[in-house]
Amino acid sequence: IAAWRARHETVAALIKRGARVDARDGRGATPLMRAIKACVDSYWMGRRSPASVETLLKAGASTEGVKYPSGYEEVDVLLGG
Repeated sequence: IAAWRARHETVAALIKRGARVDARDGRGATPLMRAIKACVDSYWMGRRSPASVETLLKAGASTEGVKYPSGYEEVDVLLGG
């Protein structure tokens, strides 16, 4: 939920406390997938930032199953494009 709602500080705090960066939710999405969706298609436009994507990638989140290109240039750069 923190990744989808673009709560970047919360994402970082959860990772620091040992949250699994590749855990899947009830729909099979990972926090990285949700963080990307928050950049591309979110109601919280004021918090739109690739910060959570960057944090998750630095913490070792897998890009398996991540749509690329994402449709958000800053995210695509982080994903290696």
